[in-house]
Amino acid sequence: MDSGDDKSFLHEHREAVFRCVKCGACQAVCPTYQATGDEAQVARGRLSLLEAVLDGRLGITRGLDERISKCLGCMACERICPSGLQIHDIFLAARSGMTAARDSHRLTRQAVRSAARGSASPSSVIRTAGIVGEAVYNILPGSRLAPWWRDGRKRSLPPLGRKTFTDIAGDETSLSGARRRVALFPGCATNLVYPGTGLAAVKLLAEAGIEVAHPRTLQCCGLPFLSLGDRESARAAAEENLSLLTGLGADTIVTVCSSCALMLKALLPRLLGEEREDAAALAASVRDIHELLAGGELGAAGPQPAARVTWHDPCHMRHGLGMSAAPRDILAGLGGIEYIETGAGCCGGAGAFSFLHYDLALKIGRPRAEEIAAAGVDFVATGCPGCRTHLTDVLRRAGSDARVVHTAELVAGLVEP
Repeated sequence: MDSGDDKSFLHEHREAVFRCVKCGACQAVCPTYQATGDEAQVARGRLSLLEAVLDGRLGITRGLDERISKCLGCMACERICPSGLQIHDIFLAARSGMTAARDSHRLTRQAVRSAARGSASPSSVIRTAGIVGEAVYNILPGSRLAPWWRDGRKRSLPPLGRKTFTDIAGDETSLSGARRRVALFPGCATNLVYPGTGLAAVKLLAEAGIEVAHPRTLQCCGLPFLSLGDRESARAAAEENLSLLTGLGADTIVTVCSSCALMLKALLPRLLGEEREDAAALAASVRDIHELLAGGELGAAGPQPAARVTWHDPCHMRHGLGMSAAPRDILAGLGGIEYIETGAGCCGGAGAFSFLHYDLALKIGRPRAEEIAAAGVDFVATGCPGCRTHLTDVLRRAGSDARVVHTAELVAGLVEP
């Protein structure tokens, strides 16, 4: 995408930007607007600012950069927009243009790029540095000097896996007499931080007679790059993944992260060009593991703990993939589990968002954490590692000890009471 002037990054979306009728429907569902009450923190307000850019009344200012970057990309507004605007695409394009113009969040963007690319290597220097950084952070005395120190406590961070999922699982789980073959796309966070999720998925698939490929060389899905305005890295990751996945002889690409699923299903074809038949074929083969569980293709692989469990909707699953009933049905159908409904609010995580805008992320997530804490559940199942990380933090701040786990871990019987 050319960004030679202040407007070029929006030219392909000009008609859509001006098609917003300013009805305000987005106000009722926008997490940032609900948390701030600021009209510039809702889709119609952000689109009005972009109209001003296209009309030449506004340049690429720090204020514009901040307001666009504070969109979580949750897609709730897009789901209910009466004009059918692809608002998420517009804001991703805006971020790309502003990154080129202002190099916003440069250090964070470089760190995300390095971590995501390094996740494909089991001996990654980035992973080692992350483990050391996490250890140092956890032993730092609580003080205002500690990053993300708020209200008398530090942020809860997950333990980085001393071994990645691909360190443990290798490139493939072979199965004699397998009835089919799938490729598991674990995603960076599952590989580096929550390897148990990947292992649970492999267990469920293998026990259903399915052979699983999970190559070590899979790259980041690319969505973190897009969210930080780095389309070049996103496109490179997409091309590498497309080439690798199409050569595995798999009939289905299974994901365990709703954001990875959204990227591979919907955003990758748009990024590489919707005329690309190989990208369209890949997108058509992608299924989140909740779809397989809900469709009866995978059964419970072990005893579940007698526990009270609720479900937390990742925004990309609920709004991007249109999936909300299936995970609830899966949990409600597990023996030994008492399913408790606690609503469907945003947790405020949104990947790197909660690290870049921690105060706003806490404000967005507090009502959701309080709902869950009031229910007194033992476990919160979800389908997004980013939600898992941030939700754990806001739950601790709300006084809840509920453990946040991936649905696959619960169904596979890999969660101890």
